[in-house]
Amino acid sequence: LLMFVATLVSGIAVCFSSTLLHDLSNLSASVSLAFWGTITIITLVIQAYERTLFLINPAKQLETLLESVERDLKSWEKRAENAKPLLKDEDSESQEQASSFMSTHDIKRTVYMQLNPHGKQLAKNAIDHAFSFARRYAERGDYVVSAYAMQVIGMINRLYVQHKGKTFYSDNPWFENPFSSDDLVTHSLESLRRSLIVALSRKDEQQVIQILQTFALLMNIYLQID
Repeated sequence: LLMFVATLVSGIAVCFSSTLLHDLSNLSASVSLAFWGTITIITLVIQAYERTLFLINPAKQLETLLESVERDLKSWEKRAENAKPLLKDEDSESQEQASSFMSTHDIKRTVYMQLNPHGKQLAKNAIDHAFSFARRYAERGDYVVSAYAMQVIGMINRLYVQHKGKTFYSDNPWFENPFSSDDLVTHSLESLRRSLIVALSRKDEQQVIQILQTFALLMNIYLQID
């Protein structure tokens, strides 16, 4: 939009330069204004065209998507850290009594993230978009883009694990822990499973390989969870 406005203003300036020719003393200013206005218009049009090519590039779209997810997860983590002083601490005596049984989990961050789950909604939506890219371009035979879309899914999960920190829990041997499941992890794996079924039905061997590689990538990422 700024390029469009600048081009419009430059065009008006070039037209206005002709009015200066009524006075010969303004000849140099008129020619200079017309020359540099024309150069500016040509430069802006070329830059706008390059920008258009940038925007329609699927790899650049995926990069933009990944950057927005990273900013959102950082903001979510920062809000969780800022909210910690507002959450009530246990008294020191009860902490000392339970010190041998306490885990290293970040309890306050867990509480905040459970109360504010919307912080990961953008990441879930981005995963859906990445799967859509992978499926669409695999159907067209463009496996370079589909492979990159699968890598972006792994990158989103890696960012999520990093920013969520020590708020992952395992099941207790005697009873089920309500915090042991994570909807974004489940969503990623379930979407992969469905994509695999679709790829097998289309007998798309290349996409099947990419999906299985993404499964392996996610497993390596999830193994880093404390």
